[in-house]
Amino acid sequence: MAVQRYLWRQERCFAVRQRGATLRQPAAAQKKQVRIGWLKRIVSPTVLVRAAALGVTLATLLAGLHLGERVMQSPLRAFVIEEELRHLEEEGVAEALAPYMGREFATLPLRELRGVLAAMPWIAGVELKRDWPDTLVLSLQEEQPVARWGEAMLINSEGELFAPAHRRGLERLPLLDGPSAMHGEVMARFAQFAGILAQIGQASDSLRVSERGSWRLVLENGVELVLGEHRMVERLQRFNTLYERLLMRYLADIERIDLRYQHGVAVQWRDGKGPGSAGGRARQDGNNVKE
Repeated sequence: MAVQRYLWRQERCFAVRQRGATLRQPAAAQKKQVRIGWLKRIVSPTVLVRAAALGVTLATLLAGLHLGERVMQSPLRAFVIEEELRHLEEEGVAEALAPYMGREFATLPLRELRGVLAAMPWIAGVELKRDWPDTLVLSLQEEQPVARWGEAMLINSEGELFAPAHRRGLERLPLLDGPSAMHGEVMARFAQFAGILAQIGQASDSLRVSERGSWRLVLENGVELVLGEHRMVERLQRFNTLYERLLMRYLADIERIDLRYQHGVAVQWRDGKGPGSAGGRARQDGNNVKE
């Protein structure tokens, strides 16, 4: 078999015969064949298919980048509240979000938005998440009111005061009142007194403490119990005893019971009625010495 060795000098190719080898083609013809071979490899079907696939991939990538840029620049157009609201009004949420509607969705200040919503009276907790391309999803935890406080405020399940815009539908909650700094003590006393009254099958719906520290408890049927400033538990237990012995049969006709006496109570009857009343008042089982 003929062996050829190529020497490259000054951009020309010379063939050197070795051991009887025959030079079959001129150098220019062989150079042309080499070039044609490489060209065939470049334009082969496999290469063309790969090039077409690469072109499609690049085109898709560019289209995706363009679409992504448009999505990232899209404005906030809507919001969705996941939970069913019981007390919070959706119009109030929309009003709080109004300054943020139309702003670039991708750069919404979620921490700031969370603070704005958390400051609303009926909201106890807030979680926010983006729903691309333009919707904000709100998870809102509402306050759980357990009692009314005064004329305009409520107490939540954590014993904290909050002031909503309305208290509609909450008329059946207990009404507590007193100096605002005492709301925790008033709530604790109400629970304590409720346990004592439950022993005789009674319940209360109101507890007030005056600025001077005098406590008044109102039963569900409207009878007011004056407990005074001291020994409230002892006095309420005395009421339980008198209720079972005497007051049970007359309770519907009683307006107020003053428990501040040492050995008894003072009863004020409704409309001046009641056994042994004098001007609508009577003292039962005691004297008129107050503690």
